[in-house]
Amino acid sequence: MEENQLIQVFKERTDQTLPAWLSELPVQVLDCDQRPNDWHLVIGRDQLELAHPQQPTMQLSTQSVTRRLKQKEATELIKACSASRGQRILDGFGGWGVDGLTMALNGADVTICEINPLVHGLQLDLSRRLNFPAHHRHSDVRELLQSVDVSFDIVYLDPMFPAHPTGAKSRRELEVLSQLSGESSTLEVFELAMDVATSRVVVKQRRKDSTVEPPKASWSITGKTIRFDVYQRIN
Repeated sequence: MEENQLIQVFKERTDQTLPAWLSELPVQVLDCDQRPNDWHLVIGRDQLELAHPQQPTMQLSTQSVTRRLKQKEATELIKACSASRGQRILDGFGGWGVDGLTMALNGADVTICEINPLVHGLQLDLSRRLNFPAHHRHSDVRELLQSVDVSFDIVYLDPMFPAHPTGAKSRRELEVLSQLSGESSTLEVFELAMDVATSRVVVKQRRKDSTVEPPKASWSITGKTIRFDVYQRIN
């Protein structure tokens, strides 16, 4: 776990007893009467939860990671990123951290970067419940990639997909993530990543979406609904 600025979390009620596991996270605990009229993190019984005054509370299950290790999509992700022991991987658009933690549990040395503090907080708590298999950075991936002291073999980019052209509804976790995440320039981050990665950059796309341009992907690994475009570095 990396040093981070404190994550604001709120009690669900004034007399709530703070659980022992909370001490494992870099948090600032605030009273329930200070909760904003928007998305915020609350202290549940066993984990942090994402709450909103007008929407159902959202939780992340560790099964969202452990179950994926047995699924074909995880195999495609791991193959595209060569996510095995010894590989240093940056998950640049970390989101809830499911992809990054999947690769970390497969043995890779993974750093997960996320700019939104609420998303970062829920991601970090998910990592806690998996015994912190990855490193976490609460920062803008562009700033991280421009740091003079960073070095990664692989940079993995999973940008927020635009609304589905068929109007199909996304899973709730993705809907909430879309509400919380701001727009980012995938091409700008991709170009920075190509300067940093010593082996390859991998971009997750919908299966039928266009590739990041330029350049054309070295190769792609295609699944039922998504694909992983691999851009090999030539040293």
